[in-house]
Amino acid sequence: MTCLPKCVHYDIIEKAAYKQFNKKIPSDSEFFGTGRMKKGYGVEPMYRILSENNDYIETHNALMDALDELKIMGFLNYRVKNYSVIREKLQQLSLHST
Repeated sequence: MTCLPKCVHYDIIEKAAYKQFNKKIPSDSEFFGTGRMKKGYGVEPMYRILSENNDYIETHNALMDALDELKIMGFLNYRVKNYSVIREKLQQLSLHST
């Protein structure tokens, strides 16, 4: 993943899309054995679930996407240190694939 040198990418899916971390996920959603939703965990549907605003429509530009993801982090109410850094996860994956 290419980004600015000081840029940090956090994995919000690990909290947003798992029923054990996101109590607002509807109970009738489909889940994998791990607790992750099988579908419907993109920014727009997740924002709708967490904000309880079913009329929300994602803008689809870089700035608004970043702001929406920050709002999702705010709705989930976990501290930033509770999220994995994607760069570290990618490095771990590359170590396991060699």
